[in-house]
Amino acid sequence: MADYVGWFNQSNSRGTMSLMQGCLSAIILCTWDALHLNVPSDDDSYRTTLLRQLKWTLFGILAPEWLAIFALREWFEATRWLDREIDVVAALSAWTRVHSHFVYMGGFNIIFPDGKRYRLNAPQFLALLKVRYIDPPHMLKKEIKDKSKADHLGKGLACLQMLWLVVYLIIRTAQHLPVTTLELFALSVVCCTLFNYVALWEKPKQVEQAVDIQALHANDEIMAILEQHEDIFSFPGRRISLKDNVGRNCTNSGYFVFIYALPTFAFGTCHLIGWQLSFASEVERNLFRSSGIGCLVIPLTLLCLGDVMQNVSGLWKQLVNILIFLITMLYVLLRIYLIIEVFAGLRQVRAAVYQDVNWAQFIPHIGS
Repeated sequence: MADYVGWFNQSNSRGTMSLMQGCLSAIILCTWDALHLNVPSDDDSYRTTLLRQLKWTLFGILAPEWLAIFALREWFEATRWLDREIDVVAALSAWTRVHSHFVYMGGFNIIFPDGKRYRLNAPQFLALLKVRYIDPPHMLKKEIKDKSKADHLGKGLACLQMLWLVVYLIIRTAQHLPVTTLELFALSVVCCTLFNYVALWEKPKQVEQAVDIQALHANDEIMAILEQHEDIFSFPGRRISLKDNVGRNCTNSGYFVFIYALPTFAFGTCHLIGWQLSFASEVERNLFRSSGIGCLVIPLTLLCLGDVMQNVSGLWKQLVNILIFLITMLYVLLRIYLIIEVFAGLRQVRAAVYQDVNWAQFIPHIGS
């Protein structure tokens, strides 16, 4: 077998096709299953919700660390809301973090006497609850979970797929067998997906319909409160998108920036593991290394600049905006190259890449 090979047909060892199938199945399955999207609009069709799920899955594959950051921010929003407003929710003896997630994902509609309904975001829900314009929803945790479509079998399969990939790459490394850039990319997606699983563990999944709450006061006064907590008051029964709620109440303190940096660190580090990988050319090697460093440094820089944006104004704010735009464009270019390289790199790899691990070394046996 030559030192370097291109497309390799599977025989007694693994081949290019089986390698790609294993990595892509792990990437798609764990990303799809880790999504916990908000409650759809009242008039959303099945096609609309399916396309939304596909869109976020694609986003999670192309930018898994940012999807993990979204999940962490959702967790902070629900937790911070529950802790900060404990004086309000203390009257709700059965209130849990599951309830808070349900509020933030747009789980409640307010119904007016004339039949009109509006989807409540978290600040609106809290404001109406404080002035007693709505009754506290007396839903048990198990009632909310009953609306959830969490597939435990799917989660189990996704977790087994992730565990298999991690264990397999560890064993290959232990036996000094080379890996590919595609496998490192799959590992980075898996690592970021773990943040999603942990952060959104208590968030209901695939809830199809919001719960109705009756208005207890005049329409005009309630509408005034709703509009006060929404810059653009949209159509009735609208969906609360992830970007609507994420970061609405949670400040970018240094502590939060540090926590949000964890998935970014995981994603960049997984690629930097391939620092010594062999490439078709020195240019590709340098570009891959630069992309790995960029994936580690640039998101942290953007998070810090986002914090700076909240403390400056005027000309300085415009300059920071321009800087954020330029850095973002650089980051997009690096990520585009990275996606191309993880597949293009398979055109020439070390022959040992297709040598399978020796499982006998890890299977206990009784000698004669």
